[in-house]
Amino acid sequence: MNGKSLTPSAIFWQTSPKRHLTQQVRESACEASQSVSYRQAAQQLADEAGVEKLLSTSTVWNKKQEKGKELAKQQDDFVQQVLTQQEVPPPLGVLSREGKCRIEQDAIQLQMDEVKTKSQEEGKKWNLTYTATLATPDNRCHYFAAENSERLIKLVVVYLTALGLSLGKRLEVVSDGASWISDWVKSLQDVAVEQVLCWYHLRKRIYEGLGAVGLPKERRELLQREILGHLWRGRTAEAVWILWGLRSSSRVPKRIDDLMGYLLRKRRIIVNYEERRDRGLWLASTRVEKWNDTAVAMRCKHNGTSWKSSGVLTVALYAAEKKKNNEKIHTTI
Repeated sequence: MNGKSLTPSAIFWQTSPKRHLTQQVRESACEASQSVSYRQAAQQLADEAGVEKLLSTSTVWNKKQEKGKELAKQQDDFVQQVLTQQEVPPPLGVLSREGKCRIEQDAIQLQMDEVKTKSQEEGKKWNLTYTATLATPDNRCHYFAAENSERLIKLVVVYLTALGLSLGKRLEVVSDGASWISDWVKSLQDVAVEQVLCWYHLRKRIYEGLGAVGLPKERRELLQREILGHLWRGRTAEAVWILWGLRSSSRVPKRIDDLMGYLLRKRRIIVNYEERRDRGLWLASTRVEKWNDTAVAMRCKHNGTSWKSSGVLTVALYAAEKKKNNEKIHTTI
């Protein structure tokens, strides 16, 4: 009568007078934007609904960020419950089928890393998103993502507590040896810890270091095999001694010094990889690397794309939640 249109559901449920978004629509928006851009996700939803426009690009973005905040709060709530010694069900983890390597029965394995993405925030070139996987001998795995290393470490420590690290389990940390990881491991007290430098990263560093010293190709390849042969068996001193012998003949002695310095800094976490392989144990941080690829890189590292740090974190948190939900579905079936 007064020329205004009314939406009964908006009055009854006190929702937006323009449109009420069901939970299913919200979840569909979050799921669609996990693999394509927010603009493409909005178009995909409209196509599936058979309408010209269902949700705007900004609405899809907003719903995804709301989901990210919700998932982050769930993490915070769990941390608070454990820290205040409330009774919480032990986290089950996701059944992992990755690789043929095993984790020994008295251990919990932690792999940690960070992912770099191009930033769209003013005065900031890169975003760093910190990730980790925590696995038990029964091949159950937990997946984590955080906006900084401090938050990630806090989350990991709480899960380690809930999984019974204090009940005689030892901690095995496999990583690229980044300083923030090593510094935290060194700070641990009254915990049996074994830290393993990822064999892939160690080998890559040798290849890159020797490739920059100006040696003929045949000699360089021979030295690579010799040095890596020593490192494969955990003989860091022998590898450093070979490098020392190269200084006088190298066109870039500083490159040799840098490589020797790297090996000396990492010598405590360079292990006998041959022995670990024979025992069927993990040699590299491939689990967390694969997690980085599926949770972040495939969505956030396309050519020319840039992100807010909160956007990258939301993608990673949603990927972790999706893994847990898929596990629930399989378990029910």
